[in-house]
Amino acid sequence: LHAWPWVKVGKFVLSLRETEDDWVNWKGRNPMTKEIYPFFGVRIKRGQFSIRAQSVYPYGEPGTTFYPRLNRADYNHESHTEEMIRYNKEGANYRLLDSGHLLNEKNNRDGKQIGTVFQSTFECMTLKQFYFTMIYVPCDYAETLDAFYGRNWNHVESRANGGKGSYPALKLSKGEDTQMLHGGPKPLCA
Repeated sequence: LHAWPWVKVGKFVLSLRETEDDWVNWKGRNPMTKEIYPFFGVRIKRGQFSIRAQSVYPYGEPGTTFYPRLNRADYNHESHTEEMIRYNKEGANYRLLDSGHLLNEKNNRDGKQIGTVFQSTFECMTLKQFYFTMIYVPCDYAETLDAFYGRNWNHVESRANGGKGSYPALKLSKGEDTQMLHGGPKPLCA
């Protein structure tokens, strides 16, 4: 894997990333045509700052997109699979991209391309407060978060081991959720 040439945009430097196919649930193929996507995302740099943003791809009907679910076999695959299935039970939209079926315990198989499907093109953005600053979020951010986490996206969850590795997020009780949010940071887009 190699990075494509860097392009300077203002004070930022960007480089497209080639499609990666070493994920358990993402092989870099268009679910409709089976062709390999020419890019996977972009690396954005400015000074010591560097972040990688993955692509959102068109899917099926106009105005529908998907974000690939990226699971590593030896790192987070098992825990992420538990989360996807639980979130789908709570209204999320993780789908088997080749068939369009909602992911569940019965149809989950390693090697199947899985992604979160959105009824959005993310062309509309709006400013929302985030801690002490303002950030841009999709105008339909609530629907986007529903698609990722189900209708309980604004509830605090426990991330064992700092959310790293093979530990699924665990639901907290309503009391624990209230206590965590009392006097502390507000949910991202409240």
